[in-house]
Amino acid sequence: MHKSYTGQQLLLAVGQKSFEANGYEFTTLVPLMTMSGESVRPEGFPNRNLVWFKLSGPLEVKRARPGRLLIGLIEESQQFGTSDPEKDHFQVRIDSASIAGYPNFIQILQPPGGAAVKPDEILDRAEVDLPCEPMAMVLVRIGTHLIGPFKTESEEVHEGKWRVRFKKAATDRPVNVFDNGAVATHAVQAEVSLDGSSPARSSDLHSCVYELALWSDFTAAQPSAKTLRLSTEEEAISRIAKEILTRAKRQELIRDLKELGDVASKTGNAAPEDYTLLERVVARAEGRTRSVEALIDVIVESGRFESLIEQSVSNEVYRRIEERALAINAEAQEKAAEYTRDLEEKRKDLERISDDIDRRRRQANTELELELSVKRTQMEQELADLEGLAEMVREDSERQREEVEGALEGVVERFANGREAVLRDFLAIEPILERVGLIPTCAGSDSREGFPRG
Repeated sequence: MHKSYTGQQLLLAVGQKSFEANGYEFTTLVPLMTMSGESVRPEGFPNRNLVWFKLSGPLEVKRARPGRLLIGLIEESQQFGTSDPEKDHFQVRIDSASIAGYPNFIQILQPPGGAAVKPDEILDRAEVDLPCEPMAMVLVRIGTHLIGPFKTESEEVHEGKWRVRFKKAATDRPVNVFDNGAVATHAVQAEVSLDGSSPARSSDLHSCVYELALWSDFTAAQPSAKTLRLSTEEEAISRIAKEILTRAKRQELIRDLKELGDVASKTGNAAPEDYTLLERVVARAEGRTRSVEALIDVIVESGRFESLIEQSVSNEVYRRIEERALAINAEAQEKAAEYTRDLEEKRKDLERISDDIDRRRRQANTELELELSVKRTQMEQELADLEGLAEMVREDSERQREEVEGALEGVVERFANGREAVLRDFLAIEPILERVGLIPTCAGSDSREGFPRG
């Protein structure tokens, strides 16, 4: 008996490019993992080890390329139970699919070079090439440590190859540094097709390997993690710019300090050590100003300042747009998950109501069968009683018939034997009967006509 995943949410990979049929877009999905991190069993998905999916839901789901990770609710397809090797027994319920990530999973990526990459190089220099589009939020593996979370920026450099860069998830927060084993990870793999053929039939299979952690495991490990503040070159330039903006105030302070020294020297009220301290303060302030001015000159002459400021502004606009998009996406996913939970609860309620209806129907059928059985028994008893009564009537009729037949035979015998006597008696009283008018008289006719002669 295969394990059933019906009614469960699963992590799945897009198995092929979408194709059109009957005016709708379809694709197949490769089932990978349950929401608790358990790898699915291929035999749970007969025929092709795939899940059928009619593209629906958010636009990013409809545009998902082969290898992109999705989350969807499994249900039986119209082909459930078929032995056709080209048909799938299960499908993802319409409008239940969403892009995998927060709040269920977080992906782990490792830049080339592994331990040779320094943490402060992750934001500006680290790049990872992947066979499929990554999740929006990831952890980066550096040596034996996991660092993050980071947001990803990815572009498809050519078919089946994505280049990924990293950004801080929040500009004002440090990143976490997790020791080896602090966050449990899971490795899964999917063979996907880069064309419109299903992975079961394609000759051009593309292997995608994913290292993932449950989001709940990631958040549970955060309180005990170390933290690290990382800055990009743009953020460093921004801090320098802030220093530049306060130069006028520093120069004003230097002028005030010099003026204070001049006044004190003229009045003679200050001690020699006070003059010395004041001179040191002025010298340090002037030195710092000269250093800052020199750095300004280098930046201005190089032309990097203006381009970086423009890029920083552009990146800030893009960051705010992306953060808002991620927030909207997270809210949408949360609402989708809430709707899915409500839908699942209503489905369970419907199943409970159906079971109760079936139970009541079976109970009513049982009661009806019992009532019919009792009535059948009563009717059989009444029929038996009627048959007994009919038998008694038949027996009584037969007896009476026999009695009548016996009586008739006696009458016939008596009539035969006493026939002559009856006739003589009748002839004797015939004249009397004529006189009293009981027998009509007919002139010229024989009053005895019709009677036998003696």
